[in-house]
Amino acid sequence: MKRRLALFGSFIGVVLGAALAPMTAHAGGCCGGGFAVPSLIAGDDRAQLAAEVSYGWIASDVTSQGIWRNRDSLESTTTTRLSGAVAAFDRAQFGASLPFISRGRGEESQAGLGDISLTTGYEILTDWDYSTYRPKLIGFLSVNTPTGRSINEATNPYRLDSRGRGYWALGAGLLATKLIRKFDVFASCEAHRSFTKQTGDFEEVPGYGGSFGAGIGYTFRGTRFGVASTTTLEDPIDLRGSIESRGQFSRLTALTASVGRDIETSEGLIGVSASFTDQTLLGAPTNAALSKTAMLLLTKRWAR
Repeated sequence: MKRRLALFGSFIGVVLGAALAPMTAHAGGCCGGGFAVPSLIAGDDRAQLAAEVSYGWIASDVTSQGIWRNRDSLESTTTTRLSGAVAAFDRAQFGASLPFISRGRGEESQAGLGDISLTTGYEILTDWDYSTYRPKLIGFLSVNTPTGRSINEATNPYRLDSRGRGYWALGAGLLATKLIRKFDVFASCEAHRSFTKQTGDFEEVPGYGGSFGAGIGYTFRGTRFGVASTTTLEDPIDLRGSIESRGQFSRLTALTASVGRDIETSEGLIGVSASFTDQTLLGAPTNAALSKTAMLLLTKRWAR
């Protein structure tokens, strides 16, 4: 049971990492981008450390009128993320996520630190007795720090030096998980508020955003296969001051397929998960750059 809980925890990391990664905006005074990925222990561990590498490329742009345009040139994002979380006081946990992002288009590229996120969680409903019906429910709070540059601060012609939201933001959410024989399911939701930022002689005014999703997995001979869908919504970013601009609401849905298993090493069990996420297949996206992303995630866990 604990081995399956560990695999499930890796799956949650894959889904949140791929689906909530920052969206690329079209232009200034546009959409809000994605919220930073929360670092949560979804299994039955006292601590975990994860290293993630992902490569994504923009396949299509969708305007606020719902018009699709395929990309003629390659614009890619490579993300290396180190995240960790530790349990405390039986039900509480604390985590952090540190991303390094490289973006490229044609011969140009920019790299640097993305938005760092800090997370605290609390097990509202536990699953210590492995109840047949009751799910495990975690509530969490996340703080997004503006260590990544916002789209309106970018100076590169293609805005490649924008590596996140670039705003202080506070979020709250819920994550429910359940193991049912060889199957596992999860559902999650979160909402966040980004705060106004002064950039030169104009003011960036972001708003609210959120996401919700669900997924299911099946474990066969120690290997877990999963699929999940997550929808992300973002208020527009308005510009006030020397530049006056009204933004546009943004929405997209990501579909993620993943496979993972635990591998025995000299350091104990290491969770290895791979996934592919496509934002072009589901939903009715608006005002978004839709990407496809491949991800590899390594997770070291310490049992309670």
